[in-house]
Amino acid sequence: MRTCLVHIGTHKTGTTSLQVLVEQNRATLQEAGLLITRTARPSFAQTGNHQLGWDLLVHGESRDLPLLTQELRASPVDAALVTSEDICLIYSRPATIQMLADAIRAAGYAGKVVIYLRPQAPYAESMYVERIKHDYIRPLSGYIDRILQTGMYVPDGSPIQIEFRYPRLLEPWVRVFGPENVIIRAYEAGQPNEFIFQDFLRLIALAAPGFGRSPLQLSVSHPRANESLTFGTLLDTAYQKLLPQGVPQAEPRALLRTHVPSFSEALLNERFALFSRDETLSLLRAFAPDNEVLARDYGVNLAFRTENDVPPAGDPVWEKAAVERAIFDRLLQLWMETRDALSSQ
Repeated sequence: MRTCLVHIGTHKTGTTSLQVLVEQNRATLQEAGLLITRTARPSFAQTGNHQLGWDLLVHGESRDLPLLTQELRASPVDAALVTSEDICLIYSRPATIQMLADAIRAAGYAGKVVIYLRPQAPYAESMYVERIKHDYIRPLSGYIDRILQTGMYVPDGSPIQIEFRYPRLLEPWVRVFGPENVIIRAYEAGQPNEFIFQDFLRLIALAAPGFGRSPLQLSVSHPRANESLTFGTLLDTAYQKLLPQGVPQAEPRALLRTHVPSFSEALLNERFALFSRDETLSLLRAFAPDNEVLARDYGVNLAFRTENDVPPAGDPVWEKAAVERAIFDRLLQLWMETRDALSSQ
């Protein structure tokens, strides 16, 4: 039976970069034996089968599933790829996962799920900022508290469940596709994107032995897509998302100079750092049992498994985080007060 890789994320694990890579090299990859499926791409996105994930999450079904079956069945190659980090969100709908597996099987393909996981603390920090980019902004302390209490984060009024207890995320996929058909990989931020590119291509070759029998010459014009925000860009984004255009208020950097005149503006151009050491350790301890299950049952070892993996209290990284967090919390409070005052007028 032919193989269809279903790359389901998770978010903030290089998924967009991978999707850009395969799209830029579509012709080369298809010649090597891999179909990059086009079904369920939203009109504004040039990469990824994101509409499929959204429809399955919101409605529990998708009109694109029969179209996906048709596209797979019509392909002459032995391997195919479906990719969207939003597909991982349907873990809370086992019946929907079964529908996806059945649609792939109906086309004559065996489905193999690929998922990348990163340590919970950096994952939580990155996802908080990602939600700001999508217009959902709440104080950071409540966000962390909810993750520690429930093991997940569910934005108010949203069907999205961002899962941090990874065995709970994996179990429905393993039950539907079978443990031999769920490939789990550890993702480490800071690795060159070429690392995940090579790893992903190796997974394709393992799943579909006919793929890439000859060396591939791939173009990588955008090695990193959807990059993490700098601290300055984070402030700008939060300001723009919270307040309507035309609000007579100072720009973020002007407020910053007013409230923290001694702040080093060089930090504005560096990647954001918001979590304290205590918050990082709290997340590490909360999910240590789940990560032990991950190592024991799936052979996947995430970084930051013990307190020794976290920089010591005197490390400059925590001083930087403390400064940025204090600034972010203060400005966020000011902007939310301004927004609430405007909405009450």
